[in-house]
Amino acid sequence: MVVAIALVLTVSHAMATAQPIAPVNTTFAAWLDPDGTATADTVLDKANWETFTGWKSWGFGLEPIWLRITVPAALRSDELPQVLVVRPPYLDRVTFYDPTTGVIRHAGDFLPAREDALGSVVFTFEVSPQTKARDVLLRLESSSTRLVYLEMLPMAEAKRFTRWVEWVTGSFLLVSLFLWVWSVMEWLISRDRVTATFAIQQLMVTLWGFFHLGFARAILGEWFPEGMLSQTTSTVAAVMVGTIFLFFASLLIEYSSPAWMLRVMRSSLWVLIGLAVFGILGPTHLALMGVNAVATFLLVWLVITVLVSPKSQPQPPIPKAVILAYVFFYAFVNAIPTMTNLGLIQESRILFYGNMSNLVANGFVMLIILGVRHRLFRSRHEALANQLIRQQEQARMNEQYLSDQRQLLAMLAHEIKTPLANLRIWMEAGQKGRPAMERAIDDMNRVIERCVHSGQLSDQSLQPRMELLDVAELTRFVCSSSRQPERMLLDLPTDPCLAQTDAQILSIVLSNLLDNAYKYSALNSRITLRLTATTGSQGINGWRWQIENEVGSTGWPEASKLFGKYYRSPLARKQSGSGLGLFLVKALLELLNGHVTYSPSDGLVRFEIWLPAQLSNRPT
Repeated sequence: MVVAIALVLTVSHAMATAQPIAPVNTTFAAWLDPDGTATADTVLDKANWETFTGWKSWGFGLEPIWLRITVPAALRSDELPQVLVVRPPYLDRVTFYDPTTGVIRHAGDFLPAREDALGSVVFTFEVSPQTKARDVLLRLESSSTRLVYLEMLPMAEAKRFTRWVEWVTGSFLLVSLFLWVWSVMEWLISRDRVTATFAIQQLMVTLWGFFHLGFARAILGEWFPEGMLSQTTSTVAAVMVGTIFLFFASLLIEYSSPAWMLRVMRSSLWVLIGLAVFGILGPTHLALMGVNAVATFLLVWLVITVLVSPKSQPQPPIPKAVILAYVFFYAFVNAIPTMTNLGLIQESRILFYGNMSNLVANGFVMLIILGVRHRLFRSRHEALANQLIRQQEQARMNEQYLSDQRQLLAMLAHEIKTPLANLRIWMEAGQKGRPAMERAIDDMNRVIERCVHSGQLSDQSLQPRMELLDVAELTRFVCSSSRQPERMLLDLPTDPCLAQTDAQILSIVLSNLLDNAYKYSALNSRITLRLTATTGSQGINGWRWQIENEVGSTGWPEASKLFGKYYRSPLARKQSGSGLGLFLVKALLELLNGHVTYSPSDGLVRFEIWLPAQLSNRPT
């Protein structure tokens, strides 16, 4: 984009600072041949020649136009030939006559550039110097608008001028091509409907510029049969107008414009294609008059469509006021050539530059508008995507919460039912059943406590309160308070084992691991607990507990699911339990910056936990 803007600025600077052309002092006159029967020998005798200043427009028509150019006498007989430059390059037939020398040259959009003096994108005819002033003639025929701009220049000046015209118009054509490439690449990325229609429009605008500015004739003229190049230019022009309003109709959908008005703009493409076909099969000038009439109508229709568009919700990325201001400007600039061609207003020099608005100006404005629009759309899309991610995450959390609640209720209904049944049975046994009833109550308390701890972890209300304590002494106390302390085999250091940790959370962790070992180990087997000083993986001093037990009737647990919430192996479900014990062990240790691992070996189920000894050494 920056390169293209720089190119346009360079071209504009060149146009503004170009040296004024020094034309030969010639006079121009024109005569309309009403029946087309005049010849070069008879036309000079006509009395009603109309003088003009070098440029003029006669609109559409079939009558040939004769132009008389009075060439002054040469100062010397050895002067270089002069060159008559004729524009625009879309005129169908331009025939040059020099009655004095008998020279006849043919040019025009119907013919390849074989007889042009300089082989340029514009028409050039060499005029030999004569010692006497004389008249030379041009005969013009064109199915398109009969606009002409004549200049008689010295040979050197003509060469410089035609190359300058080629460079300027070629630069604009190159910018138009760049705009098309940009729009295609942008569409490939965004797959946006408005960008797609802009790419179609810009392709047709670039093709139209290639034919309309004379480059097709200069480059490809030899391969086109006579008349085919002119017909192709007219067809491309008609389709181009349709694609321009197809793009505007696509853009204005975002502004809540009336649907029926947008349908009129979209349908115009088929009308213009029909006119192009009519131009191939019938009178081309009538078809082109129709194209200009439709284009004039659509320009007015475009302005009205934007004016009556209500405030749309949500707000379009480009404010309506910006679009309205540009549409007014665009319609004004482009209505002048079409209305002039139709004879509705007086001709103006804007005819020679107005068409550039389609080639570059409109494309650049739309490049900026679409660029801003795409950035705003991306911002909105990212905001919506982030909102969707948040909603999906919230939905996932809600679903997980509901799933947890369902599992919790199912677990409670199952785990509390068995102790309650035991209570009912042992209540009938009187004092003999008291120990069993106490165990049943303890089982229910454990289930409820683990549910409470799980809830505290979920809402992050459980926070550690660090204190310096003897973890060996705490371990002895937990083991002695467990349900079957007689099965424990302790291997603890005799010296104090100091650590900064939370006594309550560490007690819960050890109790859960011991309870897990009691329930799922072989009946009446020994359970070993060791406490040793060790250094963690990051060189941090800490304490390691190892709790081992023989494999019981429930078999080996599934290691990948062992620390999952509510996980219980199929055989373990025969015993009471919440499925929360090991889940809580892992989560609570993470609060203390510790960790737990499952490392079975030699027929033993082994869990190892590690905690840092000093609070200051714990990783943040």
